Amino acid sequence: MTVFRQILRVTWTDKKINDWVLRKTGTEPFLLQSVKKRKLSYYSHVLRKEGNCTEKEIMQGTTSGQRRRERPRTRWQDNTMKWTGLTSDPRKTEDNGGRLSFPNHSGL
Repeated sequence: MTVFRQILRVTWTDKKINDWVLRKTGTEPFLLQSVKKRKLSYYSHVLRKEGNCTEKEIMQGTTSGQRRRERPRTRWQDNTMKWTGLTSDPRKTEDNGGRLSFPNHSGL
C-alpha cells in the first residue's frame, strides 16, 4: 500500500483510506485473494484423503464432544462455503470420477 501511496503522492496526513488508494490505482487487494486460494486448495486436499483422519474430522467439524457456551467460532467449512457459494459440503460424486466438485473460481 505504501508503494501505491508514493506513486499517487499521497501522504498519511492526507487522510485517504486504503480503498480510495486502491480504486485510484485500479488494483485489488491481492493478499486476501492469495489466502483464499491457498485455503481452498488445502481444504480440498484434506477432503480427498481416504478414511477418517484427524485433519479431515476437524475440518468437517465431526469430532465428538461438547462445545463451550459462547459464540460459535468460524470454521474452515464456513469460510469455504461462503467463498464458493456452496450450500452444503462438497462431497465426492460418481459423475466426476470421485473428485471433489467446486464451482469455477475465476475470481480467486
